[in-house]
Amino acid sequence: MVVDAKTSAKAVAKQLKHGEAYDASRSAVYKAKAAILNESYGDEAKSFGRLPAYMEALTTADSDTRAVLESSDGKFKRMFVCPGAARHAWRYCRKWLAIDATFMKTKYQSRLKLAAVMDGTGSLVVLAWCLTDGETLDNWTWFMRNLRDSLDGLDSPASTIVSDRNAGLLSAIDEVLPTTRSTYCCFHIAKNIKEAHHSAAAVRLFWQMVYARTADQFKGHMQRLEEVDKGGANYIKGIDPTKWANYAVPGRRFGHVTSNLVEIANAMVLEARELPPLYCFDFIYRHQMERFFSRRVEAINCDSPIVPAEYIRLQREIVEARRMTAVCSSATAGCVTSVGGTQYVVQLPADQNDMGRCDCRFYQQLLRPCRHAVALLQKLKQSIAPHYHWSYTTTTWREVYSKTLPPINVSALADGDLQPPTFKRKRGRPQKERKEVGSRSSTQHCSVCDRDDHRRRDCNLTWDM
Repeated sequence: MVVDAKTSAKAVAKQLKHGEAYDASRSAVYKAKAAILNESYGDEAKSFGRLPAYMEALTTADSDTRAVLESSDGKFKRMFVCPGAARHAWRYCRKWLAIDATFMKTKYQSRLKLAAVMDGTGSLVVLAWCLTDGETLDNWTWFMRNLRDSLDGLDSPASTIVSDRNAGLLSAIDEVLPTTRSTYCCFHIAKNIKEAHHSAAAVRLFWQMVYARTADQFKGHMQRLEEVDKGGANYIKGIDPTKWANYAVPGRRFGHVTSNLVEIANAMVLEARELPPLYCFDFIYRHQMERFFSRRVEAINCDSPIVPAEYIRLQREIVEARRMTAVCSSATAGCVTSVGGTQYVVQLPADQNDMGRCDCRFYQQLLRPCRHAVALLQKLKQSIAPHYHWSYTTTTWREVYSKTLPPINVSALADGDLQPPTFKRKRGRPQKERKEVGSRSSTQHCSVCDRDDHRRRDCNLTWDM
């Protein structure tokens, strides 16, 4: 049996039982797995000592790479990495950034922070990753400052950030990037509505409010929600609609109303969470190095004017557009009637600096012709590809991956004097859920007298029972 970071203790115990007829305790299996991983990757504490050499190797291999390491009293505090290739790719990607954090499953219980973006094909590009000793406001602010200094134009109103309403992250965004558009992940809001024991109708109507195209549609859904679930309506009213409702969000989300980009990133680097810090950084780096090269080859071999995913979608839209009726008003405007009889006013861009518009709002949100715009362009006998935003073109796609990540040999790195952070095991179960803005911590009480200034073992009434 091969044991690595992804192997569960349950699988090891099962193999010992079936293969060796040996019943091993769960604690013994965990210790054995830790010993095997230490043999493969080295001691976790020593891994921190090699991080300064790793940071130097990154910047030596690519001077555009931003790698920052901070320590306190000779102990590791936090480290940030943004490869030069990722900084270059950001200039040609959609200005929509998803940020999230996840727990490391190692002894020191650090936090792994990720920032991800989409290219023109809709593929995920992990731009930066960071390891900190917690999710404090100070750590989030430090991460956001390094991110701002690494990505040109992130502090512009044209950029949009989506997050899961983590209190520290939202405060850091407001402080470091006051002009950047900040939005909330709608999936997490819907999850909170459900966990707050509101009705299924509240969740269903919430999603209808998310995709409402106008303020009147939004108000109509809210009125229906007030009739069926007053508590759910009050909860949703407490969240600023400019942070999540399509009609009210001032920034552009390109059709994404959730932060599932980072959820996907977390799934891709799941194994990295089990590794010592040096190998965690190296795992993510090598993962992106492979992705950048494979996508570079794919982009070079593409011969269509727009990226393959959009080209396939366009063929479907052309078929749908043929069923519609278009009436032209000018060379750039017209009215399109769908099969169901609904009319849409379409305004094509007058030049490259202009933006197309349609009553369905998909043209504005996605920066590519919707099916109604396709119907009007067919009526005008104009080519469709030139009306796509530059981020969807094959030329831009090639430019995204024109710079690749140079290889780094971590096995040759020298040991250093950097010590691991102070390990403090907290009482109770480890925290697995992150606190969101507005959430309240539950207060523990004595199970005997119900007071909150002590616990059962310190209660005077315990001895009388």
